[in-house]
Amino acid sequence: MKSVVDMIDEYSQMISNIEVFDFCLWWDPVFRDGFRPYSDWKTQWDAYKKFGLKRGLVTSAKAARYDAGTGNAELAELIGCEDTQLSGCMVLTPELFFDGGGEGYIDALISRGFAAAKLFPLTYSHSMKPFCVGHLLNALADRGIPLILLHTQVSFEEMDRLCVEYPRLNIVLEGHEQKLLYHARQYTALLMRHNNFFIESHNLVLYREIETIGSYTGCENLLYGSCYPYNTPHCSLYHILTADINEKKRNGILCGNARRILMDTSVGGN
Repeated sequence: MKSVVDMIDEYSQMISNIEVFDFCLWWDPVFRDGFRPYSDWKTQWDAYKKFGLKRGLVTSAKAARYDAGTGNAELAELIGCEDTQLSGCMVLTPELFFDGGGEGYIDALISRGFAAAKLFPLTYSHSMKPFCVGHLLNALADRGIPLILLHTQVSFEEMDRLCVEYPRLNIVLEGHEQKLLYHARQYTALLMRHNNFFIESHNLVLYREIETIGSYTGCENLLYGSCYPYNTPHCSLYHILTADINEKKRNGILCGNARRILMDTSVGGN
């Protein structure tokens, strides 16, 4: 039987030998309920790198909860800082497209390192139907920008409709805020039905869930995420590193699948 020390050493060796792109990072300076809240970016970023990780996609909690424009602008400054290898995830709202300026706004954020987008229709009180967000979703599809959605904001029925109506748009389910395990039959069915439906993995916690999904659909539409700083990356990483899948699938989840769907082709590069 392996000792605890041996298991820790083995895990540390695993991390040192992999490339990881973290699809679920957050900047939330007002968060106070966790074990290690961070009120300044440098402290959070330095703490994150101690896990052996250095690349990822980060969202502003201010943009997600309070003011999308201000949060996006502040995040653009952070990811442009020296010593970060991060892409930004923009939070968008429908009124950006009311005066015809939405495409320009998205293009400006892309030029500053943003590579994905999120919508929060419950938080910002808007429909996901075409009359409200159709132009926005087409703009994302035209630019190859994936759309990340939370199941607490958008139903699985709506995600199914979006995958059908916008086949060029990659839809990513993020498991933030509420456990996914209650919805396993629904998101597994969506993975089986749509090539443009993806799941960020930190909340896939059922026993042998990665292996089970792999047996149904393969692992090409799974994207590693930690949900840091709300969760430690160790829980989500160990789940992937010890899954009974081949190395091609494992590397795909950890980095390759993100490289494939994000605009930034350097994701996972040296």
